[in-house]
Amino acid sequence: VRFLTPCYHPNVDTQGNICLDILKDKWSALYDVRTILLSIQSLLAEPNIESPLNTHAAERWAWRRSCRKSSRAERKSTHSRSSSRRSSGLAACRSPASSALRSPAGQGR
Repeated sequence: VRFLTPCYHPNVDTQGNICLDILKDKWSALYDVRTILLSIQSLLAEPNIESPLNTHAAERWAWRRSCRKSSRAERKSTHSRSSSRRSSGLAACRSPASSALRSPAGQGR
């Protein structure tokens, strides 16, 4: 089982191979298609970043997860702060790569 279309995910390599235990060392002929698809769906939603096939995607996933956690914690603790102070913390979680992709004002791409 593998992806034919490109999939940027920590547990999928560039050839579409999936790092999933039931497809490798825990394979059993008793698994039906439904079980395999549910396992892949679960892996896509919550990747195993401890043993990635795509290390770059795993690093980005871990980075985004930490930003989401800090954003939630900040929202909980900033009920009394002004909105400008709240938004300044979220700007710290912007990816350096995403800001490099934006073109300066007035210049087309």
